[in-house]
Amino acid sequence: MKKKSYFLGLVLLLCLLFLTGCSGKEERTVKKAVKAQLEQLKDFDSAVVQDCISTEELLPEELQDETLSQELADIFSLFYQDFSYRIKEVSVKKNQAHVTAKIKTLDAKALAKDFSKAALKEQIKASVSSSDTFSLEESCALLKDLMESGEYETVSLTTDIQLQKNQKHWEIIPTQELDSTLTGNFLKYATDAKLLSPKEIVKVHFDAMKSFSPQELCAYLHLDSILDTDRQYQNSMGEALAKQISKHFSYKILEETSDSAQAVVQISITSVDFHSIINSYKKKVSKWLKTSEALSAGTQGRREKEREILISCIEKNKKTASQKLDIHLVNDGVNWKIQMDDEISNAIFGDAKNAIASISGDVE
Repeated sequence: MKKKSYFLGLVLLLCLLFLTGCSGKEERTVKKAVKAQLEQLKDFDSAVVQDCISTEELLPEELQDETLSQELADIFSLFYQDFSYRIKEVSVKKNQAHVTAKIKTLDAKALAKDFSKAALKEQIKASVSSSDTFSLEESCALLKDLMESGEYETVSLTTDIQLQKNQKHWEIIPTQELDSTLTGNFLKYATDAKLLSPKEIVKVHFDAMKSFSPQELCAYLHLDSILDTDRQYQNSMGEALAKQISKHFSYKILEETSDSAQAVVQISITSVDFHSIINSYKKKVSKWLKTSEALSAGTQGRREKEREILISCIEKNKKTASQKLDIHLVNDGVNWKIQMDDEISNAIFGDAKNAIASISGDVE
């Protein structure tokens, strides 16, 4: 009786070992199939990468262009240069398998934020250039430069991978969720209307202004249209004022309040004190009008001299004025947009439009 029980126990043990051995072998095959697929992401050939994942999940739609194949290849290889993975769990049930893997890729959220800020700044700068556009090639180059900086840490993400057995081969079932995870959810972040906060949007705009040359600032703020006069004097006026703003303009973000669609960012702006310029102008003109030169100059001569004095007062100005103001933003589902108004313009201009109204009859 004991021998019979021992024999049955041995048979059951052998069956269990046999079944476990089959299952273990199948799990190893599944694991091998997943590793073969993930290893392709380390390949520097973008064509191989595109066979592995849907590259539509890696790049925004405007960057997906076959004419930029080399640039895209560089972007793909840079994105996965620090890619690594570890398979944690494998389960097999008939012709279906499930794998849990932990992957490491570059911090796609940080990259998306930097790219969005840099792209917005370039778009603002392009608005005052002859091209007036931020091209696809420039956009790709910008993303590539950011990735080549090597300043991004890696982040860990856990992903579930489903496989199906096709005859004797295990194949990964492609899903949008898997592709997104393998790209660190870069596209999700890059197209998030609230990726950048309202105060980050304000900072990008004002930092772009601070980086402008006087000529660019003049074009961006339309400084040459403050006076309704001849084109030559408008240009001289705009250039002088742009140089002053470039020299003295600064800002500080104080606080932000926002809800789902609207936001207010309170800032302090320091810029040219144009009222001080006008006061200086009035004193100099009053003094000059008492001279014999003014008496003999005639109407046209006095007008030209008054214009000359105004430009001189602008160029020699050293005084600034500061004020707090609220900048209103609206989220249109794409990004936060600044609602430009006269209050913002006046703060940047040093209230030039209002200040100059008192002397417009002299120089226009």
